[in-house]
Amino acid sequence: MHKYIAICFLIATPLITHAGCEGDPAGAGQAGTCGISVFTQGVWSTHNNPAGLAKLVNPETALYIENRFLVKDLFFNVGSLAIPIKNGGFGLALSHIRLGQYANTFAGLAMGRQFSERFSAGVRFDCFHVSFGDANESGNAVSFDAGIQWMMSNKMTFACNVFNPFEVNLNGLSGERIPSIYRAGLSFRPIPELALLTEAEKASGSILVLNYGMEYVFEEKISVRAGLGLNTSKFSFGFGYVFSSFSIDVAASWHQTLGFTPQASVAYKFLR
Repeated sequence: MHKYIAICFLIATPLITHAGCEGDPAGAGQAGTCGISVFTQGVWSTHNNPAGLAKLVNPETALYIENRFLVKDLFFNVGSLAIPIKNGGFGLALSHIRLGQYANTFAGLAMGRQFSERFSAGVRFDCFHVSFGDANESGNAVSFDAGIQWMMSNKMTFACNVFNPFEVNLNGLSGERIPSIYRAGLSFRPIPELALLTEAEKASGSILVLNYGMEYVFEEKISVRAGLGLNTSKFSFGFGYVFSSFSIDVAASWHQTLGFTPQASVAYKFLR
């Protein structure tokens, strides 16, 4: 019972607590490493870091779903589409989460561009709609997201992302605003098959969160992932499999207070 009380408290608290889906990472591959997302490349870059669209080669589409804390009606649903363009990529990001009368819907248009072989940057324009079940209890907002990815050496990559830097207000909901979220991390590859990841995240009104993760890829087809939230009592693990044009990822995370969250995503690459 305490789990449901905690979730309801978060939803009822002003949006500065980051209870909704604003800025949440998408993709079960990212979920398997405790939500580390700034290094994302390909279709899930539309949600996680638009700089990752810069090296897109083929059009891709993807779907992601997670059942947060195994609460019956609490599903985070996400869709993405990414298309390569000259020197970069363009993407569409959509997400929706609902609990009772509370609903949070997001749409974003993203673009990433490669400025050199080792450096890329991107930006996304965001629209939000939040409702508490009544026409007089809903709000809208417009903001943006931006990020970079810098391959400092053949083994080390730095990436960062800023979501909603001006902490915009939700028009129609007095005093409610969407949090700003800042993320930065380092990726180290001692061997090509293994990535050791770390990411720091700071949302306005929240403590600094440190996440650590790893991913090992067997023969470019099977991935094994794990993650640890150093100061959030959160653990995660996951697996991925690539066959033909499809990529399937599954993950699960455990929060000491709120419990278990299963995640799954599927992506399709349109080969030329």
